[in-house]
Amino acid sequence: MRFDFLFSYWIVIWYLLFIFGATTYNPKIALVIAIVQNIILLIFMFYANQSWFNLITFCIVITVVKIIPFWTLRHTMYRWSDFYALAYLFTIYVGWLYVNDQLKVSVLKQYIDKLYDNKPVGPLTYR
Repeated sequence: MRFDFLFSYWIVIWYLLFIFGATTYNPKIALVIAIVQNIILLIFMFYANQSWFNLITFCIVITVVKIIPFWTLRHTMYRWSDFYALAYLFTIYVGWLYVNDQLKVSVLKQYIDKLYDNKPVGPLTYR
C-alpha cells in the first residue's frame, strides 16, 4: 500500500509542519485518534496470528510515527480549530483516495486478507 493512501502518514506530515512552524494547527487530537486506532489494529493482528516480525515492526513504526510525536506534544494545548483542521485534512484525504480509485470495498478486503494471510500491512513493514 502506498504511503499516500494511509492517513497516518498525512498526520505525520502535519506534525512535522506544526513542529517547524509552518502551521499553527496542533495535530495532537489526530495523533490520539491514530494511536487508539492502531491499538485496535494491533489487537486484531494478534487475533489474526501475524508473525512476531510483523507485530514488532508494526510496534516500532507506531512508536516512531505516532507515540514519539504525541509525547513531544503532551504539554501543548489544542483548540476546536485543531479539530476542524483534522476534519478538513481528512476530507482532502478521502478526496485523494477517490481520485486514485481507492474508495472501494475490495481495497479494504485486500487489507484484511493480508492480515489473515500473515502478510505485512504497512509500507514500512515489507521485508
